[in-house]
Amino acid sequence: MRKRLLVALVGNPNVGKTTLLNALAGTNLKVGNWPGVTVEKKEASLTYGPYELTFVDLPGVYGLEPFSEDEKVTVSFLRSGKADLLVNVLDATNPERGLHLTLELLELGKPLLLVLNFPKEAEKLGIRLDEKTLEELLGVKVVKLDARNPEEVKKLLPLIAELYEKKPRPDLPYSAEFLNFLKTVEAPTLAEKLQKLLTDEKLKQEVKRRFRVTAEKLVEQERRRAVEKLVRAAVKLTEPPRRDLTDLIDAFVLHPVLGVLLFILV
Repeated sequence: MRKRLLVALVGNPNVGKTTLLNALAGTNLKVGNWPGVTVEKKEASLTYGPYELTFVDLPGVYGLEPFSEDEKVTVSFLRSGKADLLVNVLDATNPERGLHLTLELLELGKPLLLVLNFPKEAEKLGIRLDEKTLEELLGVKVVKLDARNPEEVKKLLPLIAELYEKKPRPDLPYSAEFLNFLKTVEAPTLAEKLQKLLTDEKLKQEVKRRFRVTAEKLVEQERRRAVEKLVRAAVKLTEPPRRDLTDLIDAFVLHPVLGVLLFILV
């Protein structure tokens, strides 16, 4: 009897989730619509050892406060708790933006695997991410790979199986004072504690008394400072490598002005 796992691929728009799913699924990809809406749904099923894995590619979001129909689909699915675990795909060329979403996903309390996509593009921009440091600070497995490479992507399968079996508890890099206060809020997950914090009038008054800011401002500050802490520790900015002759020629030819001049001269 195989264990059936539902794995949600989550990330900002255009971070390579669909590319990763294609690399995993091959010809097994199914495309349809989410129930009741015209938002496209992509999913694929495959077997790995004793597991039957179903991957669902959720529409891209920047956070868990939905605005568009696409975002509502993603947030509704995540808050339903249907997924057994999450694969959070992050664009390594813009880690700060992606990490805001990562924190909100960790608050849901689901096992999470963090995938850093576009590592070569990031290095060309002089951005180097230390995945080991991110692992230590977040308490989750972090993998750097190119989603366009099926061989690299398939290495995720044993990590997903291990993550499901061990279900490690993540560490959220919020302040000790904030985390201690949240322990007094009765709710099963951190996400639900925060939701209660933002809606319960007594809690909102207690936050204002203790922290001297509104509950909304406190949550925003904690997430922003946590992202800043992660970026300072795990993101190293280096001088971009020198471009080779081919890159320079391409840049010249494709330049909107210089390329036209070259065409006229030729």
